[in-house]
Order: sequence, then structure tokens, then C-alpha cells
Amino acid sequence: MATYFNRNIALALFGVDHQKNIAMVDYFLEFQYTGTQDQFETQQNRFKMLVNQAILYSNSYEIIEYLYQYYLTHQTLTFTNPIVYYFGFHLDSMIQKLDIEMIELAMKIVGHDDLVIRSNDSWETIGKYGNVEWVELFRYPGRPQFGLNQIFSLSKGAMLNSNFENRNSILKFCFKK
Repeated sequence: MATYFNRNIALALFGVDHQKNIAMVDYFLEFQYTGTQDQFETQQNRFKMLVNQAILYSNSYEIIEYLYQYYLTHQTLTFTNPIVYYFGFHLDSMIQKLDIEMIELAMKIVGHDDLVIRSNDSWETIGKYGNVEWVELFRYPGRPQFGLNQIFSLSKGAMLNSNFENRNSILKFCFKK
């Protein structure tokens, strides 16, 4: 591996070999926390970037679990500000690909509280293929406000839901809001 890289532009490219992915993550983390205290916040944000890349591109339960365990192990020493440094598990790409297995794994690893949905298209997909239980599951109290855009996308997707019972229950949910 390289002995020098520009930390501001270096991206992790995950492959199919789990051991190489772990070695690469260890390498990034080794360089992650070298430097001055002034660079510390930027470095922690790079950890979040590494986590996001692993979630979006690795499709590997093992590497995501490895990063989450690293986060939990170093939380008190390194990740002292939970607002900035929390381990957010972005579900948008998984929902849009209907990767139910990976969503279940995400919930198993990080639980319910650290799941994040940013895209309105994801809410539309939940409305189209899901049910009210899914909606309740993905909108926990700590998540940013469930606003009109999300409700509109959810109802738009629900109109395309082939299960009549799910469609009606989601639409009732949307109109109660």
C-alpha cells in the first residue's frame, strides 16, 4: 500500500475480498488519527465518509459490522460529540434497490435508532412496496421531521402499491398527518 496519500481526497474502493477490505480500512484508520488536534474534527468526519462509502458500495455485512464495532470501541475516546460523529446508516440505496437482506442486516448491526433515509424517492419506494409497519419503523422519534415532502412521496408510492390493504393503510396514515 502507499505510504502517502492525500487524506482530503482519498476514497476507499471496496472489493469482494473481505480480508483486503479489512486491511484497507485498518490502513485508512491508521492514518485517520495522526496529526494535530486542529485536524481532529476533519479526521472524524472522514471516518463518517468511510462508513458511508462502506454502506453504499461494499454490500458487505462484515466490513460494515467491523466499522461499527470500531466506532463502539473508540466512541468514548474518539467520538465524543454524538451529534457530529454518530454512526448513521444510510438506507436510501438499499431501499431503492429493494435490498431487504441488507436492510435487515443494518437493523441487526446498528438497531433502529441509527437508520437514516434522506431521499424522497426512498419514501415513495416504501409506499409502493411496504406497509404502515415499515413507515413506523423508518420514522423513529430522533429522525428529522417527517414533513410534507416525505408524506407526499409516501402517498405517491402508496397509490402504486398492488396490495389493496397496504395501500389503504398507508394512505390513511398519510392523511392523518
